[in-house]
Amino acid sequence: MTEIPMPDDGYPAPERQYQPPPSKGCCTRICECWLYLLCGGILLLVVLMILFGFFPLLWLFG
Repeated sequence: MTEIPMPDDGYPAPERQYQPPPSKGCCTRICECWLYLLCGGILLLVVLMILFGFFPLLWLFG
């Protein structure tokens, strides 16, 4: 049984260990906004598909 290092054990947390500086790569605010917009769009599509699946009359009157 291997021991999983916890952040309080003296080991750096994996999120903090590999986090690049905010000015490089896709860690800027713009990329985070695009990520949230993409996830929001997918969630909206899923909700709409569920609604139109449960209520087919919305296709006719909507």
